[in-house]
Amino acid sequence: MTRNAFAALMLAVSMAAAAPAATITVGNYIAAPGWTNFPITILVSGGDPVAGINLALQVDAQSDLTGVQPGEPLFEYDGVDQNNTAWDGVGGDVTAAGTIFGPNNTGFPAHFESSTGDWVYMTVTTNSGTVPASGVLAYLSISTVGAAQGLYDLNLFVDVIGSSDFAGVPATLINGTILIPEPEPASIVLGLFAAVGFSFVALRRRRRSRAWTSS
Repeated sequence: MTRNAFAALMLAVSMAAAAPAATITVGNYIAAPGWTNFPITILVSGGDPVAGINLALQVDAQSDLTGVQPGEPLFEYDGVDQNNTAWDGVGGDVTAAGTIFGPNNTGFPAHFESSTGDWVYMTVTTNSGTVPASGVLAYLSISTVGAAQGLYDLNLFVDVIGSSDFAGVPATLINGTILIPEPEPASIVLGLFAAVGFSFVALRRRRRSRAWTSS
């Protein structure tokens, strides 16, 4: 084997060793204002064997990526912003039924949430061996109550923690978005009809009341 061929082989081996184990995909969502527990499903693909997950997810307004902004959609929050050992699944779950770590985990996932609700961090390892990185990685829930209309980023990165990975093994990260749209014209029209209807009913009641008083 020539020197150049050997160098190319070593480069290919090193690149393969450094390549991310799998791809984590957040997805793009549309959620109406005023929702609680809006479901977010994080997927993973590639099929590589993985032994754990450090999942970091943060909501960011696209106009300003520095901290939580007024009117952002937020992760559901249970009042615990430190290690939640009595995991209740609020905000997110990486060991629920149907997730890749559901049937094989230590039973003690760590769950951290921002007290402001703009990020969530979950980590767990397998009880033994590995699981294939293919399927549902996590379920999360977001609240759009009080959220302003607009497009928001769902990033697999938390400012105070770092990027998501498979227990230290790099992953290819595909961030997502959540869109809170403006009310549809049909909804606005229906709302106007409802307002007119209520006004008509109120007017009839007032007229009946006056007629009864006159008599």
